[in-house]
Amino acid sequence: MPQCKAAILTGFTLEQVGFAAAAWPMRAAEELRSALIFRALARAARVAKVPEPWAERFAAMVLNEVGHARLCAEVDSRLDARGPRYDARPVRDRLAGLGDPMGRVTALLLVEAAMRETISMALFRAGRRAATEPLTRAALGAIVGDEVRHQRNGWAAMTSLWPSLSGRQREALQIEATNGFGAFEQQVAAPA
Repeated sequence: MPQCKAAILTGFTLEQVGFAAAAWPMRAAEELRSALIFRALARAARVAKVPEPWAERFAAMVLNEVGHARLCAEVDSRLDARGPRYDARPVRDRLAGLGDPMGRVTALLLVEAAMRETISMALFRAGRRAATEPLTRAALGAIVGDEVRHQRNGWAAMTSLWPSLSGRQREALQIEATNGFGAFEQQVAAPA
């Protein structure tokens, strides 16, 4: 947890504080979403017998994301905000559409680990760079390092699995990527 005991809000408008109070619960919910996705990815990697170290790395990413969610909720509480609300149905819906274990692994790897974590890392990094409030800056800084590692793991794992995929599996991933970009626009870009 960042060293600051409380947010230092002197000099910020009510609108700015209100924006921050709305942003931290959304961040916490997104981090919980990622934890569920990475848990499913770790399980699918074990079932599909993906070579190590990938299932172990994905499981570690779950713990990182849960820690991020707790950190976001803590910052949220220091802003006296409403607290995160989380609905797991979109994650269950996302996972329900993925079939065989290797298809699930590659779809989650490409869209959720590689692509989404790259976007997440960029957003956290930009937020940290622009943040002037010490608690916010410290919290974003604590998260961004893990996000860098997560996106690198996603791309590295995808690169290692790509040569073993059939033409049909690669075509399916192209569709996943297209759908993933549309979902990002609705779930990440619009709220940000």
